[in-house]
Amino acid sequence: MCGNGSRTRTVECSSDRETRDLSLCNADRKPVEFQSCTLGPCEEVKWTVSEWSGCQDSCSPSIQSRQVHCTNKDSALFPVDACDATEMPKVTKPCPKPARCEATWHASEWSEVSNPSLDMQV
Repeated sequence: MCGNGSRTRTVECSSDRETRDLSLCNADRKPVEFQSCTLGPCEEVKWTVSEWSGCQDSCSPSIQSRQVHCTNKDSALFPVDACDATEMPKVTKPCPKPARCEATWHASEWSEVSNPSLDMQV
């Protein structure tokens, strides 16, 4: 943990393990219930990325992906919430379309036979 913060605790007036009215305890000796803290400077972390995956050489839409990690200067991995989520690089992106896609024929399934000849004799 790092940065600035605070901590709290419950303080009760008690005697013989029984909670008592606050007026029965010396107010000058009451422990503090709230404390500001400095946990030390935060370690600098940043987003690091791998190379993009390759694209398929086709005319169909496809997507490239890459690994994105939160690391420090020594490349040690940190939880993603340690890095600034608003600056997280994209993990996927569409592949560019090839310069020219060759047109090809595509045929549907055959329809049912219409007006079949009932005169078929062997």
